[in-house]
Amino acid sequence: MAEILYPSGLATLKSMLRANSPVRRKLKQDAAVLKARLTGGLRPDPTLRWLFIFTFPNGGSTAFSDLLGSSAAARRLWSNCEGQWLIPELADVRRRMLEKPLVSSAKLRRVWMRQAGPRGGADRVVIEKSPDNMFRWRHIRDSFADMPQTSIVFTRAPLPTVASWMGRYDWSAAASGWAGRLGMPAATREDRLCILAELYLRRARALVACRETADLTLSYETLCRDPAICLRKIADLEPLLKDVDPTALLNVKDYKPRPLRNMNEQSVAKLLPEDRAVLQAYFDSTGAALLADLGYPGGEAQV
Repeated sequence: MAEILYPSGLATLKSMLRANSPVRRKLKQDAAVLKARLTGGLRPDPTLRWLFIFTFPNGGSTAFSDLLGSSAAARRLWSNCEGQWLIPELADVRRRMLEKPLVSSAKLRRVWMRQAGPRGGADRVVIEKSPDNMFRWRHIRDSFADMPQTSIVFTRAPLPTVASWMGRYDWSAAASGWAGRLGMPAATREDRLCILAELYLRRARALVACRETADLTLSYETLCRDPAICLRKIADLEPLLKDVDPTALLNVKDYKPRPLRNMNEQSVAKLLPEDRAVLQAYFDSTGAALLADLGYPGGEAQV
């Protein structure tokens, strides 16, 4: 009988350990946490909880995190809720889009947990939204798997996101810097606009992957349209945030404090018509299916 059952049992074990099986995921999480503790990572804090927001740069996440920050239980690792700036390896712009872990789980836990404040006291939730977390979401979530955590994929339409990049940074130089890594030309303005569009699409693919284990997918547009409903959904996932004020005044970049509002139209209006046409053409030809999957089909729906 054992000879008959053994192959069946082996097949079951192999099935359980397939790459995406829940059993394999749990074993990897436990191994990551155990290794972190053995190599100097801090033991779990029973009063500490985590809310990870996986999002685009300039994707409206500062407004979102500032809104969540109106809760008495909310904490931030850095002024803008981006803990990557506490760890040089994570802050290195040259390595931002690498998918492999850039630091050990032990170091990540040690730095972030200490920054979250002393152990004990009232329960608190750390709001963490470093945009490059999207490329290493498994490592980040697994590193804190022994503590309560919630993850949200937060999206924003492509045109206003890219327009925001162009309005706030030296986008032409940045695009040229990415050309070699993307294998794209950067000789003309049109070339560099296509690089920005490609960077958006690569981040969009990463966000789609993040949805695999996310507790909620939410768009900037939906949040702005009805923040009260969105915040109730978040409070259902993380009850400590039930006191978030949907009318709170937000400190976003260089704007004066004001309630949440959708800035998409203002951002897109700053694009030159010819620049918008180049971006739209690239999105339509290269990323139509991906954008539809993300919730932004082509045309004016992207605004």
